[in-house]
Amino acid sequence: MKIKILDSGWYSRERDGSQAAVADRAGYDGTSAVTTFEIDFFSIVRNGTANVDDSPVPGLNSNAELNQVTSGNPLYVMKAILAKDLATTGFNNTILYELQRLDRTVGVKLMYPSVTTDTKKSIIEVSGAANKAGVFQGSGKELDASTPYLMGRVKRVTVNDDAKRTNFEITVTFEEE
Repeated sequence: MKIKILDSGWYSRERDGSQAAVADRAGYDGTSAVTTFEIDFFSIVRNGTANVDDSPVPGLNSNAELNQVTSGNPLYVMKAILAKDLATTGFNNTILYELQRLDRTVGVKLMYPSVTTDTKKSIIEVSGAANKAGVFQGSGKELDASTPYLMGRVKRVTVNDDAKRTNFEITVTFEEE
């Protein structure tokens, strides 16, 4: 499933304050714009988490009791394969660079499907929020008002380069906010 990724540049999901400078965002094209880039993931796994606490209450000398005090944000582990024979120009030449920037740039990232007309829906379309207010429309963001998206932060990008293989194995770990 082809997924577009956009570094929104906003430091929080509330979009308060000012956006990160264009040059400090993944997808910066070297001129004056930030563009989405697309990756064809063959696997997306959603891992929901629940944090539990078993600390005893200080001063009560009681046994610890397991209780749920908060829920963790879901993690999405997405896997892709990228051919090593990259083009010398164009998007495929820069995809590894953009992937490396994803976990270093500070803005929240938006992930949304490239095609939303398929009858089989991806996990992002099922669990994502619709852009009903159109807050991420315009400015070349290519995210229209009805597109479902996930907002969060990229926690880890792993690029596996095995000399015996003809492909890079890419894993992106994304935490939803």
